[in-house]
Amino acid sequence: MDFHKHSFYGAGGATSAELAIITVASLANAVFLMGQQIGFVSNGRDAADRIRAEGWRAEFTTRADAQRRATDPLANDRLRPVRIETRKGNEKLGEIFETLARLEHTDGLEFSAMLATAASQIPRDATVVPVLRRVTPAIANALGGLVRQGFLVTAVVVAFEMETVPDWAQPPEWAELLLAQGVDFRMVNSEESVMNLCTEAIVR
Repeated sequence: MDFHKHSFYGAGGATSAELAIITVASLANAVFLMGQQIGFVSNGRDAADRIRAEGWRAEFTTRADAQRRATDPLANDRLRPVRIETRKGNEKLGEIFETLARLEHTDGLEFSAMLATAASQIPRDATVVPVLRRVTPAIANALGGLVRQGFLVTAVVVAFEMETVPDWAQPPEWAELLLAQGVDFRMVNSEESVMNLCTEAIVR
């Protein structure tokens, strides 16, 4: 899951981030129920790592101080992916849920760079399901690289502003970027669309 801060700027950013997390959790649960192995990787940051590195900033003198600190977080220049190793089992699903609950945006590792770092650790028979809010040429190229390595890749794009089954006379630019790289994709714009996605056979 791309959880870089820049991907969630603008109107709907916070809601999109929440839906992205719901999407990952729902897909992980669906794949688990199918008896398949599951894993997770993100360029976000585990809040537990931040607290260990920066300390717990909870000694507020006034309500205004608490609000200021909550809205003015420290720079997050994380350069190492958050990763849950791909395996079967209840414990892996639990680890993914716990990690998602603690995940924070990062200012550091771009999604395309994260894929380059994580690709060698993805099992060769895995289906890669990137959950994205934005698709850039760099992201599309990185996903295309996975396709050329033989991975089955189905991107899930969080897009509140569009219908999940649009009547496109002309695909949007991000869709053309993915299609040019041989990357299949789905869109989600609500929790209901996430449930519908989980009923599809996108995992081999």
